[in-house]
Amino acid sequence: MGIFNAFFRRGYAIDLQWMLHRLLIIAATAALLSGCITDKCNTVNCQNEGVCVQGTCACTYGYEGDFCERKWLDKFNRNWTAAETVKDVAVRNYSLNIVPGASPDTFYILGMAQVVDTVVCTRKSYKVFTMHERLLPDSTKMQGGEGEYNTEAGIVTGLYSFNKQDVITTVRFTWSN
Repeated sequence: MGIFNAFFRRGYAIDLQWMLHRLLIIAATAALLSGCITDKCNTVNCQNEGVCVQGTCACTYGYEGDFCERKWLDKFNRNWTAAETVKDVAVRNYSLNIVPGASPDTFYILGMAQVVDTVVCTRKSYKVFTMHERLLPDSTKMQGGEGEYNTEAGIVTGLYSFNKQDVITTVRFTWSN
């Protein structure tokens, strides 16, 4: 109270209405701005340890989907009909089976090329996997390869190579249901 009396004695006039008006404008602006800030993750429920970032789930490795609800390998995990060509000549058609591996980003191909019992595959990217090298009983070496899932067609295409007595043969494959 002493400060206000000293202020008035010096001849300064305080317009209380002007101060209240300014205070009201500042309070309204603060309320308006704080009302515009919303938590975009408030209603997003990410699964499988995914984390919401600005309203979108960032999935842990091996999971995908809007809410990280699917395992990456689910698109591969089934029985396929494989067709293979070497130098654009059809060499064989056969059935193979995909089964989950030890981690969410790994799977096994059972019955590959009708001669390889199990091939280990790991995720390279969203639609792409890498086939690991494998030594066969007859000393043929499957040198590995790569496959890609085509979401529109529902097929997998790719290449792998065999090395038998220093002759490398590249095989192009297509898997369909």
